[in-house]
Order: sequence, then structure tokens, then C-alpha cells
Amino acid sequence: AHGAGPACSYDGKYVIRIRPSLTERDNKPRHVSVFGSQLALGFNFGDVFLSDDGEPESFAAVVNGNSPPAHTADFSPAAEQIPFADRIHGLIRLPQQSLAVFCDRSIQRITGSPGAYATQVVRDGDGIMEYTAKNLNGMICYTDVRGIGVLRASDLFGEVIPQYVSYPVSPWLDPRINRNDSLPLPGVSCCEIVPNKDQYKLFLDDGYVLTMTLVGNNMSPEFSIQN
Repeated sequence: AHGAGPACSYDGKYVIRIRPSLTERDNKPRHVSVFGSQLALGFNFGDVFLSDDGEPESFAAVVNGNSPPAHTADFSPAAEQIPFADRIHGLIRLPQQSLAVFCDRSIQRITGSPGAYATQVVRDGDGIMEYTAKNLNGMICYTDVRGIGVLRASDLFGEVIPQYVSYPVSPWLDPRINRNDSLPLPGVSCCEIVPNKDQYKLFLDDGYVLTMTLVGNNMSPEFSIQN
């Protein structure tokens, strides 16, 4: 899922386009994750689609959605379209049959099982920058207008009190993630993680990369800059 076209699956021989109940123009998911035994697709217009249970290519339970490649005897349609009224900026799988939904102006959560989904707002009024949320060995890292925030997955089951850790590099980072006339290309492109090094890499529009490494048992952040 990249926002340029429909999501696809590949079984080693065939590429299968995944089609929930959307027109070709709208079927351009920007985020993908796993929710239990379902595929989750996040769209810029603010909805998350969950596939039929155990059938990631099937959305038979929503109008005009794909049917599974082959019906099994115990197949039960369970796909659902869940509106959030906020642009989806990231999806992260959580324990206890939960999915974190990072939005433009909020952080929310989906819980439950097929036929009994529920949503909960865990942080209202503040979202994140798109493509910056990653699960780094149990620590959820993301970037918003205040800098790089770190949460434990368990924090998303209550009121979110973000811990911002990028203050040592704030004079350098802040003008790059907030609009500023002094820089020609302010903004964030995306991020990547290097789990075996406990690293979170933030790619910036001006060509720089900010690398955060979580060091020691206390997971203390250390920063380096690459160009």
C-alpha cells in the first residue's frame, strides 16, 4: 500500500489486486497492517477497511467488495469499513486484538473481533506526521510537530501522555518539520527502523536523515545526523 494504486498480494505466481468497495479513483490505500487474522487498509479519506476473517484478499461483507479466491466450508464474511473522519497517517498492530490508528488530528484504536468492533480515541486534537509511526522492539516511535515521540504499546490502552525525546536536537529538527521560510524543503518524507540496532531513522525533505538510537537497558536516545 503506497497511495498510488490498489493494494496487491503475491502468492509466488500471481499478483492479485485487493478491492474493497471503492472506485478505482479511491482504491489507493496508503497504510497496511494486520488486525488479528484480518488485513487492515488505511485510506487518506479517513476510513480503515478490515478484510474478511482469515481472507486478506476478500471484502465480501462490504457492498461490491472482493470475494475470497476460493470459498471454504467455514467461510464467514466479516469485512467492515470503519470511518474515523480524520486522514489516516499510520497503522500499528497492538497486543490484545487491537490496532493503533494514527491520524492527522488524533490517535485512535480499534478493538474487538469480527462483528463486534469498537473504536476509542486515545489522543484528541493532535495527530502525527504521515509515514512516521513504527514499532521499534515494543517502543512505538513517531514524529509530530513537537518532535519525535516515544510510547510503549501499553500506553495506547489508556490516556496517551507522549514522551518527546528529540529535545537535544530540537534547534536543528524543529525548523525542518515545521513550515519555515528559511528552508526550501521543510517536512518529513518517511521513516525506517533498524530493529537489531534499536534505531529509528527519520528521512527529511531537505535530504538529511536523523537517526535515533535507543541505548542500554533504559533505552536512552542518542542522535546522529546523516546527509
